[in-house]
Amino acid sequence: MKRFILSRIVLSVGCTLASAMAGASARADNGVAQDGSAVHKLVFLTDAPGVAIQLPPGEGLFADQFASTDPGWASVDIDQPPDYFTLLPGHQVSLMRLDFDPGFAMYYPFTGTQILETNGAIYTFDAMGNGVFDNDLLYVADGPLGTTYSATFQLVDPSGLHASSDPFTLEFVTTPEPSTLGLVLIGAFGVWRRRCR
Repeated sequence: MKRFILSRIVLSVGCTLASAMAGASARADNGVAQDGSAVHKLVFLTDAPGVAIQLPPGEGLFADQFASTDPGWASVDIDQPPDYFTLLPGHQVSLMRLDFDPGFAMYYPFTGTQILETNGAIYTFDAMGNGVFDNDLLYVADGPLGTTYSATFQLVDPSGLHASSDPFTLEFVTTPEPSTLGLVLIGAFGVWRRRCR
């Protein structure tokens, strides 16, 4: 009876952990705003500072790599004084690559075209007439499972309406699919249970 109860607890914990990891991989979009100063300096916003973005195994063209479009990039759509404000209409806010670790790349997900191929390259966000945008970009890593990559960016505006942001770095880590982790845990439970008999 004791083994039965213990085995149910282990199985429950494994399934709960796998479910939690599946939910934890989704993040809010990276936010883009301006500070409301006279130069309208661009501001990068994230809901998880210092937390690495998970890159699960890719599909299709990226089946041999790790890839994700999460998190996306979105301009804020409401002022939050005194911290940040919406972008000015007519902007050309862009993401500039400052430095990527080897093995990390970015793509436009709808065409599979690589973007930000070299340091100093920029990608201009697709914005509507009022300056609001919500774009997905594809992050791709080419290394083994568990590898962490750094990518350093700066927000710039070639139109001159906004001053450039401070540089910021995002971390990415190659991870297994959450469902794969659940299967590994259940398999480990089966081996443990068999050894206990």
